[in-house]
Amino acid sequence: MTSVCAVVVTYNRKLMLERCLTALAAQTIPVEHIVVIDNGSSDGTAAMLAQREEANLLVTSLPVNTGAAGGFSTGVRRAYETGADGIWVMDDDVFPDPDALEELLRAQASLVERAASFAFLVSVARSSGGQLTEVPDIDRRPNRIGFPGWPELIEDALIPVRGATFASILLPRETLRHHGLPIASMFIFGEDREFTVRVTQDRPGFLVGRSKVVHARKIEGVLDIWTETDRTRLGYQWYLHRNTTSTVLRYERKRQFAYHLAQQAYTALKLAMHGRLKRCWVVVSATFAGLRFRPAIEAVEGFANPSPSQSLHQP
Repeated sequence: MTSVCAVVVTYNRKLMLERCLTALAAQTIPVEHIVVIDNGSSDGTAAMLAQREEANLLVTSLPVNTGAAGGFSTGVRRAYETGADGIWVMDDDVFPDPDALEELLRAQASLVERAASFAFLVSVARSSGGQLTEVPDIDRRPNRIGFPGWPELIEDALIPVRGATFASILLPRETLRHHGLPIASMFIFGEDREFTVRVTQDRPGFLVGRSKVVHARKIEGVLDIWTETDRTRLGYQWYLHRNTTSTVLRYERKRQFAYHLAQQAYTALKLAMHGRLKRCWVVVSATFAGLRFRPAIEAVEGFANPSPSQSLHQP
């Protein structure tokens, strides 16, 4: 991987974005371009970006907020069009350590040397308070003699993973060419998990233990309809439950999907029993919507959207 283009999606967080761009500029291995998707901000973000002097800054200002999913889809496509070998994706509230990209590239070189195939590389993220956050799902698929293979590269601080977030994820160009873009119509919450589960159907991603970032989310912790207090984010919970249901139905085994439905039913029942009927309706309606939600996968080039029963990797 000889060239890297960073992608940052932002919405009304000008100060966060400035800090993120400063962290990108301080990388020990410079990125070739930084694609910024301004998702319809109204807080002066566009004016701030216009005043910055980085020659490698490529800004797209969208007229409306297309959600994280729309922003990432647009940003990844534009980054791909720069011809970069690797596309390094993050939110505006992600602040990479100075050597975060260097460690991702070092991990990539190690995997290539071992002839180990991978779909993406992702950094270890901690909250502003130092707690682990955005922890990806370990890939527990067995090795050829039937044991879980995930500790294979543990001495190199590399752990195979599947579902992950877009908090500092490095995507090889070939992953996008084979599997397409993040799905814009998912709008928000869960689009990153759908993408990472999709691209790891036949090969893992890797968590790179030596690549570190801070993810300074406004509200720390997992997304939870029980504890959510922000009215806007509570509305976004509908998309989370719809998108998660659609992803599990599309990519996981029937047993896992049945377990997911049981969890959804249990959550809805508990919410109803506690008199939280609006939140109960969010879970129920979104789950039923997810059963019907089969969004198309958009190509970056020469990509035919496979049927759910087919492998998503094209040789």
